[in-house]
Amino acid sequence: MSALRNTLLLAAVFLAIILIAGSILRFELTRQVFDAIDDDLALNAQRFESAATASGPGDSIFNNLITAHSGVSFGYLSALGENFGPVRSVVFETLGFQNLTRAELFHDRRFAPVDSDNFEDHDAYHEWEDDPDLWRVLVTDIGPDRLAVFTPIHEIEDALDLLPQIMWPITIATVMATLVVGVFLGLVQQRRINKVQSAFEQIAIGNLGHRIQPQSSRDDMDDLMHGFDTAATRLETSVQQMRDFSRNVAHELRTPLSELHLALDNIEDGPEQEKAIAKADKVMRTFDAILRISRLSAGTDQSHMSPIDLNAIAQQLYDLYTDSVEEAGQSLTLNLGNCRTVTGDRQLLLQLGSNLIENSIRYAGDGALVSIQTDGNRLTIADTGPGIPARDRVNVLQPLFTLDGSRSRQGNGLGLALVKAIADHHGAILELSEGKEGGLTVSVCLKESSLAPRNG
Repeated sequence: MSALRNTLLLAAVFLAIILIAGSILRFELTRQVFDAIDDDLALNAQRFESAATASGPGDSIFNNLITAHSGVSFGYLSALGENFGPVRSVVFETLGFQNLTRAELFHDRRFAPVDSDNFEDHDAYHEWEDDPDLWRVLVTDIGPDRLAVFTPIHEIEDALDLLPQIMWPITIATVMATLVVGVFLGLVQQRRINKVQSAFEQIAIGNLGHRIQPQSSRDDMDDLMHGFDTAATRLETSVQQMRDFSRNVAHELRTPLSELHLALDNIEDGPEQEKAIAKADKVMRTFDAILRISRLSAGTDQSHMSPIDLNAIAQQLYDLYTDSVEEAGQSLTLNLGNCRTVTGDRQLLLQLGSNLIENSIRYAGDGALVSIQTDGNRLTIADTGPGIPARDRVNVLQPLFTLDGSRSRQGNGLGLALVKAIADHHGAILELSEGKEGGLTVSVCLKESSLAPRNG
């Protein structure tokens, strides 16, 4: 279902957008938080540098820094290689900012105060005794010495790691809610699309009176349904006018043709009279065929439809045309398969088969083999004549179309058109193809019936 597929596609796009947005959010939060931490560390380093300017070398600088900057965690490495504080000497080798674990930042021994009685009471030397796992460190030069300022960031990292854990349940809940609502709306929309599709199918099989009749115009789909109903009404009117016109023309012309036929019967016998009567009969047959096609195309009456044994139809056609086929110098075979009961009009199906067999008699030529075959719900009539080119197999089903080749002799272009009209009236599938030995093969696949066929 297209509506459901669109819902799933939108849900997938929504999920992708949330994931991308979450990644960007985490990146920006991380950047801004670490920028703030780095600014704070840089500010403390500048304060240390200002305090160290007025101090002496070595221990006196370190003790002055302790006294002046209580509450800030730091380490100090003198130019002589003396390490004051808890920071490993290797940390001072890299200038700038870095993230280090507890083991990477601190050495194992605890710092002992040098010349400060209150050294152990300073918060600056108790922070790392809790041993957080991750630290942000800034190493900078203070004259010939180096200073390391550090602060714990494990809580910040934990908070940033907590962000996906918060977002995932919210994302999943949102996507699930979107899917539920989307599937519901998609199913509702799909039902409306199915109505439109069904309406097109009804129009395609000739039920021009079918209408969707939406209740109101709430959106574009309702406007489409109203547009379909309007177009179907106009189409039905136009087709009905065309059918009425063709029937009226046929009736109007049939009357003078009948009078002409009577007049020809009354004139003196002779070859010219026979030719004139034959031509008049051909014209009358043509108009009769046009009328039948018009009635079949216009009619939706299914009252004559009933369960039919397709083998019985094939057997009756074989009995009717065996002699006619032999008189034409051809042969007729019958192959009855394991046939199913179909739904149809017996007289129309006999007319369909008769038209196909007469078409073979007329065009297949001397020595041709004509066959009648049933299989399941399919009736097939084939011959080994010259056949019909593939490019013309659609056109020959149109009224009054005739071929230029050998299958066009004495034809009025209505035999196969009537076959198509009968097939369409039954909702059957009509197929024209070339047989294994050439010629023309016509198959009609009818609708199966669940009822037993009637007798007779």
